[in-house]
Amino acid sequence: MTLKALALINFRNYAYQKLEFYPGCHVFYGDNAQGKTNLLESIYLSARGHSFKARRDREMIRFGERSLYVLTRIENASRSREIETKISMVEKKRVRINRVDIGSSREVNELFDVVLFAPEHLELVQGSPGERRRFMDDLLNATQTRYHATLSIYEKVLYQRNQLVKRKPKWMMAQLDALDQQLAHAMIEIVHQRRKLLERLETDANAIHQELSRHEERLRFTYKTEIGEDMDYNLQVLRQSRERDLRERYTHVGPQRDDFLITINDTPARLFASQGQSRSITLSCKLAELFERKRVSGKAPLLLLDDAFSELDDTRAAKLLEVIRPFQSVITTNQAGFLRQHAPEAHFYHVVDGHAREERGVE
Repeated sequence: MTLKALALINFRNYAYQKLEFYPGCHVFYGDNAQGKTNLLESIYLSARGHSFKARRDREMIRFGERSLYVLTRIENASRSREIETKISMVEKKRVRINRVDIGSSREVNELFDVVLFAPEHLELVQGSPGERRRFMDDLLNATQTRYHATLSIYEKVLYQRNQLVKRKPKWMMAQLDALDQQLAHAMIEIVHQRRKLLERLETDANAIHQELSRHEERLRFTYKTEIGEDMDYNLQVLRQSRERDLRERYTHVGPQRDDFLITINDTPARLFASQGQSRSITLSCKLAELFERKRVSGKAPLLLLDDAFSELDDTRAAKLLEVIRPFQSVITTNQAGFLRQHAPEAHFYHVVDGHAREERGVE
């Protein structure tokens, strides 16, 4: 899959912008607050159906305007498609593929896949267990249809169980037994798929991280759970936790509480990794995600890197360029000097006050 073109109207600080894209690397550079990340956000919106920054769609509409429009043209197996997204202050969001309205963003996701690194993704290493669970679940939901269905069932039953232990009706015990049976069954699939995913991701992420660290740092993932892959064991764990659940009025065990431990050279990264190491680890995880998505779909996603090269020394930055060179990528940076030197084949765009201009020569 290849991104061929992007057009924006009233998106963030862009009144109007039209860009062509090519195979390989695209570098958008300029000072802060000029609109570099906004370009990545518009591409992400087109592919995923939502922003990675805005809490509400209308926040992306240019100040003083009533609607925004994003068009991307992608090519897959020599077939071209146009994806249009319109967000209005007064109308329902509209998404079209080749001028035909679609009802679900999943239709776009299957055509246009992206992997994003943004500075806030450092929370994957430094943040709470919820960040790491979200990373696993988002990737499995995108690549494993069965997982998506199982997790949806689990979350629905978990909600019912939590409501039950809060209210404590007289008929509760029989109902709790029935809900625990459903939870224990769903847990097996969720834990199994997460473990298998982490095994695959660890292989790729460790290989990438060793390249970035000059083979000085070994990266490992360890899944942390009280749940097993046996029905009777899971029922036992739920029953042992029941008294506490009733006392504190929510479910204390299950995949919704799990985590995975990231270590470098057997040291917990969340506690001891430097800012530069955290960035390298996160990048390695994101590139492992890219490889996993390509492995499942057979198509390479578009790679979006927002300020990925800051806090990396020149050696790590050069190694990162080597890893991403086979993929189509869109990169933002404040300074383009290093990338001009080490990726002269890239396409460079100078971003100033909501306008990106492609540059043909070296400044």
